[in-house]
Amino acid sequence: MPTTPKSYAQLCRQANAGAVKQAPRVSRSKRGYDRRWYKYSKLYLARNPTCVRCFHWGDRDNPLVVDHIVPLSQGGTNYDPSNSQTLCRRCNSVKARTEDHRGVPSLQG
Repeated sequence: MPTTPKSYAQLCRQANAGAVKQAPRVSRSKRGYDRRWYKYSKLYLARNPTCVRCFHWGDRDNPLVVDHIVPLSQGGTNYDPSNSQTLCRRCNSVKARTEDHRGVPSLQG
């Protein structure tokens, strides 16, 4: 007897049933991203308008962001241009996936 196909919502619930719940993230301002950071990042992006990895200029679908080379959690400084780099959102996501939660490059491929 054929079964009816499951809906997308049912498949998502089934896939997430065994997922480990993560603790909610602390707010942006508590992590150091306050008004001063937004002013700094806007100025930094105006002076460094391309991604350092792929040379993308940024657009609505793939905007540029200011990334910390040494994460704040590892003692990096927040407003130091030598600890900042411009990345597009895609390159920033790749960097985040290749580092573990402490900002150290992951050994897993």
